Amino acid sequence: MFAAEDEEDLFAALPSALREALEFGSAPVERDRESLDKSSTGSDRSDSPPRVKNKTRRGRRSAERRGAPPRAAVELNRRYAACTNAEEVLRIYAEKGVRNDVNVATAFTRLARGAGGDSRGRGQRDACRRVRQDPRFKGLLEEACMSFPEYGPQALANCAHSLARLGCGGDAQERRAWRCLVESAEASCTKFSAREGVNVAWACATARTGSATLFDALAVECERKAPRLNAQELSIAAWAFATAGRATERLFRVLAAEAAPRVGTFNEQNLSNTAYAYVLAGVRAPELFDAVAREAAARAEELSAQALANLAWAFATTRHPAPGLYVALADQAERRGQALGAQNLASL
Repeated sequence: MFAAEDEEDLFAALPSALREALEFGSAPVERDRESLDKSSTGSDRSDSPPRVKNKTRRGRRSAERRGAPPRAAVELNRRYAACTNAEEVLRIYAEKGVRNDVNVATAFTRLARGAGGDSRGRGQRDACRRVRQDPRFKGLLEEACMSFPEYGPQALANCAHSLARLGCGGDAQERRAWRCLVESAEASCTKFSAREGVNVAWACATARTGSATLFDALAVECERKAPRLNAQELSIAAWAFATAGRATERLFRVLAAEAAPRVGTFNEQNLSNTAYAYVLAGVRAPELFDAVAREAAARAEELSAQALANLAWAFATTRHPAPGLYVALADQAERRGQALGAQNLASL
């Protein structure tokens, strides 16, 4: 059985493919730009300039009513998205601020990425802590906290994901920001896409925050939208709800039914995360565990020592019959020997 710090290292980070898919979501676009350019340069209406001017203004007002972001916000978002480190993001914020929820979400995303929020080493954790202690970050967080109720579901999900990656939650301001974000997310649960809902659940579980109301509402939506989740997202959803202590048998039955036919597409972290989540939730899923056992046995030579140990622990804890897997685990223990490490060998 693995130690608590190993569990945290193994399960606290999202798979890279999902992080990349969620990084910016649907970026804002300049709507009606072509039509505005045409109306402002057209020469066929030179006999009535006031009418051309009024039409342009009406077009701009109409675009704003339809939700098109102002050009300044679009351009600012491009600058945030181009940042390669946290200092660039904070410098732009100090100079230009933010103009809408997408700017805030992009700034947080680039801060988490630039500070190494996707990594687990001590150096990366220290870098995230330095970002959180920077007065400019605190200003951005305060501005976001006051406007979370007005944010769209995608921006809320991306903000939650990035704040969790940065390790936010240690001081009073960060805890207040999480409370504001959670309250806003509760009001937007039915609006989250399947992926966004999983993203919020993962973020709250990772940050050890959230509310029973939020997790229960997310669970209902996850049940309904489970067919839209990919293999990684199914694994992450199971981990998030189990870790938060809000797993329901009904939700986990739905996730198992969706995941079992797709176990062949799981990577090793998906395999071990899923098995771990069902053990933690206390929900038995024989067909899913049969599929995981077959896949793990077939790929035993490719699996890391940590993955082998975690799978051995999960199957031994549930006492699920998987003779093929147990033979493969024993074979790997014999072949790799001390290369597996004493702790992993003990699990095997």
